[in-house]
Amino acid sequence: MKPKTILTVASILYVLLGLAGFLTPSEFNFFAYLAYVFAFCFAALFWSVRNAQPSKMLDVVLFTGLLTFFLGSLLAFYGQWSGNYVDSPLGYLEGVAWLAMAVWFFFVRRANRSTSAS
Repeated sequence: MKPKTILTVASILYVLLGLAGFLTPSEFNFFAYLAYVFAFCFAALFWSVRNAQPSKMLDVVLFTGLLTFFLGSLLAFYGQWSGNYVDSPLGYLEGVAWLAMAVWFFFVRRANRSTSAS
């Protein structure tokens, strides 16, 4: 599995997440806007290393992607489970999507580590 595909997809997802946050009208909430800025930062990180050769640096970036998507899935599942998200079981689909991305990062990272020379 090539890291370029997943890093491109993750970058696009984080750009869309950041744009959705900034374009959604609401009161100013520093922590929410900080999260949108972090989304753009992750998008820039993933986009900038998508063509990198297998290395320790790429492994760390893939681990960062794994961690962000896994923790995002936990937040999505908790938000749905606590009743603060959607009144339908379909609300769990967002958590499943984030978890699927985390699993994809896990397998790409594992494949990258096995071919890494250093």
